[in-house]
Amino acid sequence: MMWALEEFFLSMLGVNIAVGARTAWPGAFPQRLLVIDEFGTFAGMAARMHRRAGQTGPAPALDQRRQIEWQGRQAGHRLVLAVHQPNLRLFGDSDSRGQYGYRLITGAYTTSLWRMTFGFAPRIEWDARIKGRASSASARPPT
Repeated sequence: MMWALEEFFLSMLGVNIAVGARTAWPGAFPQRLLVIDEFGTFAGMAARMHRRAGQTGPAPALDQRRQIEWQGRQAGHRLVLAVHQPNLRLFGDSDSRGQYGYRLITGAYTTSLWRMTFGFAPRIEWDARIKGRASSASARPPT
């Protein structure tokens, strides 16, 4: 996982450097997508590995993820993170968390999770009669 993220990061940097130096144009490079499932577990593992190596400060993989958030789009590099709770502890700050414009909750949720993800938008009533994790019925006002 760490190697995949680093390779993706270096690929993004290479595209941005080439485009910035005017030696290539963005369309000359393939569009890329990196999906990190269970991002909370990944972030915790990256931080623990960094500390075990006797290092201080943020883990390089988490800094690379943040740079991909800010510069990846211009290089055609997109990042999808799957998380259970998009909280500030996991993302580091609200600017980083704000980079993810499409938000989705699957399964049951609490009022605080709904507000953290969608703000004060009307909650969706969960219909347990529909099988599957992402089934919902009609919207209702927030409680």
